[in-house]
Amino acid sequence: GINAEYGDWSFPEERSEPPENIEEKLSCPFKKKMQTYFLLVVLVLLNPFLCSTYVSRVETELNVDFDSVVPAPLNCPYGAPKLPNDTLVAFRVGALVDQYGKKDPAGPYAVLGWNLAFQKMNNLAKEINSPFFFTLQIHDTRGEGEVALQKIRQLYEAGIRVVVGPTSSEELKAIESFVEQNGVVLISPTSSSNELGKKDSIYRVSLNDAVVASAYAAFATQSGFSTVIVGARSDSYGQSFLNSFTTAFKGKTVPFTYSDAAFNATQLASSFNAAATALGNSSFGVLVIAFDEWSAILSAASAHPILKSATWFGPNTLVSTAFPDLFTFANQTKVLALLPSVSPHNDIYNGLYSTLMSINTAQTPFELFYAYDSAMLAIYSFFGPQTDKAPYYDRSLLATSRNLFLSTGKVALDNNGDRVPTTEFEVFRLKIESFTPLHYRWTDVGSISNGVLQTTY
Repeated sequence: GINAEYGDWSFPEERSEPPENIEEKLSCPFKKKMQTYFLLVVLVLLNPFLCSTYVSRVETELNVDFDSVVPAPLNCPYGAPKLPNDTLVAFRVGALVDQYGKKDPAGPYAVLGWNLAFQKMNNLAKEINSPFFFTLQIHDTRGEGEVALQKIRQLYEAGIRVVVGPTSSEELKAIESFVEQNGVVLISPTSSSNELGKKDSIYRVSLNDAVVASAYAAFATQSGFSTVIVGARSDSYGQSFLNSFTTAFKGKTVPFTYSDAAFNATQLASSFNAAATALGNSSFGVLVIAFDEWSAILSAASAHPILKSATWFGPNTLVSTAFPDLFTFANQTKVLALLPSVSPHNDIYNGLYSTLMSINTAQTPFELFYAYDSAMLAIYSFFGPQTDKAPYYDRSLLATSRNLFLSTGKVALDNNGDRVPTTEFEVFRLKIESFTPLHYRWTDVGSISNGVLQTTY
């Protein structure tokens, strides 16, 4: 239940260097206020680099009312103004997401992050009197790969070639072939499976599992754990992360895997308890690689005293308020998460964080920031150097990203379209600020820099 209706607010401008700022791209060539469609057509045909737009990806609407073009999920105030005899150019982006969090609770936050990015860019276009505006067509995948494939086909048939989402690697695997065969530019905010890290037209804002798992392995080693008990999903994401962690961690790993269909938090917590008991006095930690079931696991673990003495950590930061035992447990032990450093936190990050807190003060899901940045990359993809070498006409996005700073920091992509690795991570601890009403927060308590842990918890 996230209310995506929100008031006006603004960010500082993002810049891409060399200095070809987005205002210049949005306003060119209409800053001169061309009055005839004929002149526009002549200029576009004679100069394919004009405004660096992809003609094949531009939906040109003549004399249309803006409100009739923008889909309902995008609650933007008018966007680019329509002047008499002017042409409005709509850049259409599709979105694939578990919209209501049926399987991935990050879905609703991804929608919010995308809406905020589109609102910002349409407000900017309005301010500089640009005829460009951006629309977002959201399709609910319910977290299922087959549905995601069906939905991306619908987007493709509607002429949409730039898509944000899906949020999970399992869904992304299901549509990977279609994306490649049809030259769709797809930007996933949170997919991280190693097997999807290859040269294609799929871009991923989150770091590859191998990079993040290495940071977690360094954290476990620096924390003095001789053994790490691991609970991991049996899907692409869970196994990719588990394998990467096992390879990077020099101590002993005791893994337990589960599927959505066979998931039982009580049984899994009992397995953790048995493994921890067998370790005797050995120092151990518990790593959980999960989605929303993470909350049920922590809640079930609260029944076992030995597990309260452990440090719990994992890459998921969404916690369900439906499990009150979880929060009592979190007060008695350490529940930690590692995230790539955004240091110092920039104005974009702070603005998003403030907006998130005004909407839902109980949670601080970092997935929203990655969604926002994926939407900005989707918008920027329309303004790179044009090339006719489909399906790699979007490769200019790599160059654009190299000096692009957004809410999660520098969003540089490597030649595979994955985020450039970093060795700088921040350590966050789950802290309960109040029980009535329930309010928790992930608090920055340390860092991992080049494999060296520094903490204050």
